[in-house]
Amino acid sequence: MNAFNQIINDLTRLNVKVEDEDKACILLCSLPSSYKHLVITLTYEKDSIILEMIHVALMSHSQQRQNVVESMQGDDLYVKGK
Repeated sequence: MNAFNQIINDLTRLNVKVEDEDKACILLCSLPSSYKHLVITLTYEKDSIILEMIHVALMSHSQQRQNVVESMQGDDLYVKGK
C-alpha cells in the first residue's frame, strides 16, 4: 500500500488526475496472484469500485493473515512418553 500511495502522490504532484475508480482498479491489478479470490470477491457484480473499500478490505485481509500466522506459531504439540 505504501508503494501504491507513493505512486499516486507522485502522479498528483505532476498534475495527473487519476479518478478514484481508476486507482482502485490499478491497485487490484497490481496485487499478487495469492489475492485472486479477494479481488474476485471485491469486484463481483459491482457497478463501481471504491478505493476506500478496497483499502479497508486489504488491511482486514492482511490482519487476518497475520493472526493466522501468529496462532500457528503458538500451537506446538509436545508429547512425552516412555
